[in-house]
Amino acid sequence: MRFFARWRRLAFIPIAVFVWAGFYYLFPALMLFWESDLGWSRAELALVFSLAVGASALASPIAGWVIDSGGGRWLLCASAAAGGLLLCLLPFVATRELFLVLWLLVGIAMAGCLYEPCFAIIVRSMGEGAQRGITIVTLIAGFASTLAFPAATAIATLAGWRWAVGAAGLAILAVAVPLFWMGAGWMDRPAAAPSVRPPPAAAPMRSIIVRPALWLLAAAFSCFALVHAAVLNHLLPILAEHGISAEAAVLAASMLGPMQVAGRLATMAVEPHVSAIRLTGWIFVGLGTASLLLLASAQVQVLLVAFVVLQGASVGLSSILKPIVTARLFGRESFGAVTGLMAMPFLAAFAFAPLFGALVWSAAGYDALLWVAFALSGLGYVCFWLAAMQGRSRSR
Repeated sequence: MRFFARWRRLAFIPIAVFVWAGFYYLFPALMLFWESDLGWSRAELALVFSLAVGASALASPIAGWVIDSGGGRWLLCASAAAGGLLLCLLPFVATRELFLVLWLLVGIAMAGCLYEPCFAIIVRSMGEGAQRGITIVTLIAGFASTLAFPAATAIATLAGWRWAVGAAGLAILAVAVPLFWMGAGWMDRPAAAPSVRPPPAAAPMRSIIVRPALWLLAAAFSCFALVHAAVLNHLLPILAEHGISAEAAVLAASMLGPMQVAGRLATMAVEPHVSAIRLTGWIFVGLGTASLLLLASAQVQVLLVAFVVLQGASVGLSSILKPIVTARLFGRESFGAVTGLMAMPFLAAFAFAPLFGALVWSAAGYDALLWVAFALSGLGYVCFWLAAMQGRSRSR
């Protein structure tokens, strides 16, 4: 029985690889194929993905409420299954309008099965031990981009983008959904029987909403999301403009995942010696520096390696530190609702990022985009430390 329980725990781990690869990384991996085959402009394609992630942002508070109510297992499975089916339908679309509608529905599905709902379930069920569970999940999920970029590019090159999208949908249905059911069945257990468990505490939630620290922290991570997503979604065109070969560009993009894993392993190594607050400050520094390195790689191409290391490690650390810092500043009670609320501006930034990058590119070029990314990283750093100082002063 002990072995079976441990196996069910392990079943919860690989799901994030498939849902992140299929729902998020698939779009930037296939953007150039869609631009060529569908005849859409890069800005139009970026807008489609922006609207999809925006739909995810609007649905996130509902997902948080479902998790706090004990329905996390059904939420994860239904969301992944719906998203997988929608991807399987995508190759058959014949109009722009239907392409947009399907991606909007995929965006709603993402709200129920990406990091925020997974982490909310882990924090809800594991309490003080949540950091280890979050770290393990994100260690494996860091390989999502490593899977998505080369696999989608290879399939699309050999057989067309429709086969690549269909393969992603089938992988989610065949692998992610069953693993969600097994893994979340173990994780999403209520702390007390429903008959004696009190309803979600409305007063603490109201007191959290009015605290400036919540919105400063949300602004900080929204800046982080905007920078990372803008660079990620335009990484292949940026590298093409810098004279990097298509093969080297795909390799660089696929190596962001292993660098995320490396950053998370580093977190485990330094965790006893460095506070989560201090580590979180450093991820903004790393992200801004990575933008400058990518800018300089146009002249010194070897700096692309340093960009991949810093960008990947910073993003990898952020995935672990965001829920941990949120729990430390605002507590674990109604954590699903808190993270769902914070996910709205965070995902809105992700949603706006592809279009934002396309607009800056069309107005001033990709060099200007990277300078703006550096400035936004600095703004996020300032907002984070203001949030952390307010949280510390309140806890005294």
